[in-house]
Amino acid sequence: MNIVIRNATPDDYLIIESLYSDDNRYHAQILPHMFNVISPIIDVDWFENTLNDSEKKLFIAFHQETAVGLLLLVKSKTPDEDFLKPREYVYIEDVVVSELYRSKGIGKKLMSKAADWTSENNISTIELDVWNANKGAISFYESLGYDLFRRRMKFEISDKSRI
Repeated sequence: MNIVIRNATPDDYLIIESLYSDDNRYHAQILPHMFNVISPIIDVDWFENTLNDSEKKLFIAFHQETAVGLLLLVKSKTPDEDFLKPREYVYIEDVVVSELYRSKGIGKKLMSKAADWTSENNISTIELDVWNANKGAISFYESLGYDLFRRRMKFEISDKSRI
């Protein structure tokens, strides 16, 4: 499958909004207690601010003329705290592949683009978050060599009888 990945431009708002809407519906399906389906999922101000932010990079993946995925990267640093070693990393804010195009190598190409952009910016680490219910994404990231290094856990107060 021939995939072209390019920088998002100001003319791409509707394409990006559509991809994020697909992703919103997917997350509402696998985590209905966490996500609402809303439209639009992003607004023009958010989109323009993202494109104009020098610490962020938004890419779109195309198969022929069809937008099939997106990647939003953010240059990040650890908080300025004495107890933390300072370091820079690239955070994958979002990686989205349209449901019809999953398992066709598009996600791998987007993740390769993330690694290239990270290297071009002289940064050596990429981090991301993934919902625990998204087993397919977890398997995908692990297949690329991503390691678990932190967990975020929750406790429902309604279940207080357990403590």
